[in-house]
Amino acid sequence: MKFADLHSLFEASPEVLTPGEVSRLIRASESHLYRLISEGRLPCFRIGVHYRVLKRDVVRCLEEETYIDHRTRPPP
Repeated sequence: MKFADLHSLFEASPEVLTPGEVSRLIRASESHLYRLISEGRLPCFRIGVHYRVLKRDVVRCLEEETYIDHRTRPPP
């Protein structure tokens, strides 16, 4: 995904998002988002027991992620 595409994807989103909102936007599971948070790859903060992430941190995390095209993976 290109840098401009990421910004347009989140353009209408609020500055603070829940993991569920992020997962719907990027079409990833919520458990994947929580894994990124627990691994320290996606910064977050808590309000009580609820996690919140900043939009700019989500964009930064996605920019840094390495995506592998499984069709080009060498055979085992």
